[in-house]
Amino acid sequence: EFHEAYGPWIGRNVTVAIVDTGIDYTHPDFYDENNRSIIKVLASMLYVSASSGEYVFWEPYKNGTMEDLLNYDTAIWQRYGEPAFLDINGHGTHVAGIIAGRGHASDGKYKGIAPGVELVIVKAFDENGVASMDMCLEALEWIYNNTEKYGIKILSISWGSSFASDGNDPLSLAVDELVEKKGVWVFAAAGNEGNLPTTVVVPAVARKAFAVGAWDPYYDKVAPFSSLGPTVDMRMKPDFMGAGVMIVSCKSSYVDYPDEYEIGEYYVAMSGTSMSTPAVAAVAADFIEYFRYWNGREPTAEDFVRWVEYNGRRINFVKDFLTGWGIPKAPHT
Repeated sequence: EFHEAYGPWIGRNVTVAIVDTGIDYTHPDFYDENNRSIIKVLASMLYVSASSGEYVFWEPYKNGTMEDLLNYDTAIWQRYGEPAFLDINGHGTHVAGIIAGRGHASDGKYKGIAPGVELVIVKAFDENGVASMDMCLEALEWIYNNTEKYGIKILSISWGSSFASDGNDPLSLAVDELVEKKGVWVFAAAGNEGNLPTTVVVPAVARKAFAVGAWDPYYDKVAPFSSLGPTVDMRMKPDFMGAGVMIVSCKSSYVDYPDEYEIGEYYVAMSGTSMSTPAVAAVAADFIEYFRYWNGREPTAEDFVRWVEYNGRRINFVKDFLTGWGIPKAPHT
């Protein structure tokens, strides 16, 4: 329905990075019409190569086939108890599907919002969805060091820490540096701390990050779990809202879900600002393709903000601590 409404812009030639629990790269929706993976590279902050001393990574079709990758990952899983890249939590796969799922397993019904993008997957969270701050910082540093190599334009962050911060904490500062020095657009989950003031989480409180809250599309209101601003130093957050209640996306085949949330063999419904964040990041990817075509230059983050101000769905007259600039809409035909 989204693509029927908004036309041909699907994020072609845009690379989106995701730092999360990995991805089920065996899922049919992460392959193109030629049965080639849409993933440029997978990196893992959980393991370091004994030979190079660097975090392990895999470039599909360069380091080997996807079957080779699965064999490699399975061997690590059996030996150490956690695969390097596979998602055995389910969170990262769902996030990736919202952005880039091709919809093959549903005849196009559950297609991602930007199915033309390519993905960079960085696994920093384990089976339980847990990562240390150091691990998250290492993941952001990996993105920073590899932005040009893989052409990363957008980073989607569907995680955070709920300690109070004015944006001068290490994670938020790392995000700011990534935006300022590398030009990456960072979309970060505002948090699921409830409709209480000053509950936007780290690193969504970062000055250069776009904090994304959750909108309930069924009741047409702010989701009851979505964190509210302002930040503790009184900056207006969140920046945008996105659909975040019972969102259907790709299911990791390595995770068991309650029956009431499963949608057939390949999909599952989940809720949270973890879902609204990739939705807005994907709209931004569509916007980048559109903007390049019509303007002949690379858009800035400010261009996207102006686009949302004039073309998005404004919930309130000015940016506020409840809904930010409102809900971004993708470009029309």
